[in-house]
Amino acid sequence: MKFRLPFYQAHPIHLLLFIAIFISLSVSAQSDKTFKYPPLGKLIDVGGWKLNLNGQGADKKGPSIILEAGVGDFSFDWSLLQPEVAKFAHVYSYDRAGYAWSDMGPKLHTMHQDVYNLHTLLQKSNAPKPYILVGASYGAFLVRLFAQEYPNEVAGIILVDGGYEDYPMFINGKKLQPSIDAKGISIPPVKTIARDTDNVLKPETKKFIQDILSQQGFPPTQLDSPYLKLPSDIQKIRLWALGQINYYAVNDNDYYIEEAALLLNARNKHPYMFNEIPLIILTQGISNDTDRINKQKELLSLSHNSKQIVDLKSGHHMQLEDPDLLVTIIKEVIDATKELKNLAR
Repeated sequence: MKFRLPFYQAHPIHLLLFIAIFISLSVSAQSDKTFKYPPLGKLIDVGGWKLNLNGQGADKKGPSIILEAGVGDFSFDWSLLQPEVAKFAHVYSYDRAGYAWSDMGPKLHTMHQDVYNLHTLLQKSNAPKPYILVGASYGAFLVRLFAQEYPNEVAGIILVDGGYEDYPMFINGKKLQPSIDAKGISIPPVKTIARDTDNVLKPETKKFIQDILSQQGFPPTQLDSPYLKLPSDIQKIRLWALGQINYYAVNDNDYYIEEAALLLNARNKHPYMFNEIPLIILTQGISNDTDRINKQKELLSLSHNSKQIVDLKSGHHMQLEDPDLLVTIIKEVIDATKELKNLAR
């Protein structure tokens, strides 16, 4: 199995390594619960595997703000944003399966499985509904799919430099595009129960990944920008998380291209599928990438109540590079949801 990610979204520190090392993985034994750093949140069982959920804020009435990170990012990468949002709303960040403190859970780690995991996690934690979903990069795909699967639970959506479904991707050295190369293969059903054997790699697989990591100079011993903006204690935790083998092993989604095509087809077939749900699309502006701006602008057709903001102060990681703007946008969406609620009365 080779790691699949649209080339324009891939974090440069990960792409070459991911393409090189991933194979079809099997697991055995039981999950190791010893962590160098205690979880910044609570480990919640979602069906035989636990995910780390960090909830902050005193307001338990909802809407809840749900933060969905991109590939390679963790719950604590929202550290500049989450405490500020917690001053006026209840806000949750979490680690997807295999990331940081979260168990790997059942394979395969498809988008549909990730969305099921998040929904179950929020239910188990009694996160107050409705949800305002904030999805960064690849996380934008996940929050869109969440809103498709659970439309009655979503009050607002913010896409933070989110992915465009039909960007080309490199797979096994070939440039592929979902609209052209997807085969219409059915996505495997989500798994609701994990076996004990789902949560730890076999020793030989673990050694294989460790050897490749070492050859490529991974994991890193220091961080690059924009992660240097994180507090020093969070930077240390991030380096620890990047050294966890599970983090590399869970990128086993052989159906990525098919799921991207499904998202694209759904958007084309059902314009304004989210009706009047407030939708804000934040696009990085530092790169002055006209194609990127225009492709993300097309996502305005997801809702009748949408707008795009190009952030001239930020690159791809707005939650680190311009968190104040994102806090303001979240407040705006909360106000918009309240206004819609009042109109409905």
